[in-house]
Amino acid sequence: MHLDLETLGSAVTVVWFLSFIALCVWAWSGRRRKTWEAAARLPFDEPHEDPGGDAKGGRP
Repeated sequence: MHLDLETLGSAVTVVWFLSFIALCVWAWSGRRRKTWEAAARLPFDEPHEDPGGDAKGGRP
């Protein structure tokens, strides 16, 4: 079997595409739902901080 660069490039493309599909299936699986819901609530669970970076938390 002769393996040229076009065949190798096609094989690599197929492997990356299948890896991408597997990653999507893993991320959207029902087992990950709790993790993603917790991550979605994270910005709302954190205490409000001063966007200016003032350590005291008060206004200047």
